[in-house]
Amino acid sequence: MARVLVSPVDTSSGLNVVRGLRSAHDVHVTGLSRTGRHAARAFCDRLVVVPDGRERMARIRDECRAGRVDAVHPGHSTDLLALSELARRDHGVRTRTLLPPPEVVDLCGDKLRLGEALTGHGIRTVATRPLDAADTDIPVPAFVKPRYGTGSVGAAIVWDRAELPVLVRGGAAMVVQPLLRGTEVTVDYLAGHDGDLVACTPRARLRVAAGKTVVGRTLRARDFRDLVAAVITALGLRGAGNVQLFTCPEGPVVTDVNPRFAAGGLMLSAAAGVNLPLLATRLIMSASVTVPDPRAGVEMYRYETEVFDYP
Repeated sequence: MARVLVSPVDTSSGLNVVRGLRSAHDVHVTGLSRTGRHAARAFCDRLVVVPDGRERMARIRDECRAGRVDAVHPGHSTDLLALSELARRDHGVRTRTLLPPPEVVDLCGDKLRLGEALTGHGIRTVATRPLDAADTDIPVPAFVKPRYGTGSVGAAIVWDRAELPVLVRGGAAMVVQPLLRGTEVTVDYLAGHDGDLVACTPRARLRVAAGKTVVGRTLRARDFRDLVAAVITALGLRGAGNVQLFTCPEGPVVTDVNPRFAAGGLMLSAAAGVNLPLLATRLIMSASVTVPDPRAGVEMYRYETEVFDYP
């Protein structure tokens, strides 16, 4: 029986991780929740309510040191960085995680530095520049988003150059990119302890809402495997994550690298035969895993449903 802790579970990513783990009968899931009021409670064997911040990291350390869990997975980018830093300092946690180093997490969270790093390794990526109120030569339409952050929060397509100063006055550091044309693709990946590509499942994001895939279709893995392997090697990635790109006429163009489980289409990858949360758990607990080729052409249509908790 593998005992897995997911923190936090009350996010889209956390819920996806828990659902992936529950597909196996030999996994016991402990979820750390910020409020206790989330659908993830219906999928966890044990739910622990712990607020944000240091208290949650202290609880994770205690769970590991007490031998109550075998593996730890982050359920959000905030805990990803904290867990990565904790794993570097604390041997009792390091042996139970598969995460990139903190400096790699920081790099991927900085859209400007990420683009520079990928370009420096010869990987085609979208041109990214800081957005300044004095810019007058930015071609539109353009894509503007926070330099730091996750998901699609604060991101916007700008059709009129007059809108740019308004975005700059918001206070957050922003970057601007050309609006790419082509199919938007996310490739879920799993990188091993040595940075080897263990699994990847590409999926077209056919319809997106709030940064999450609501209609998607899996694509052929062999068309993207070399590119994802190159990104993993260039950045020093470990564990589960995803590479976002556009299939443009000149070839695939990388836009984002998220060294964490996906918030939207992770279950589509699982439906295609590559259950990343479960595979990552097996990889943490053993030397190797056997990964099937994902099935191309599987489509996902997300819909809203409910879970109930009775007194």
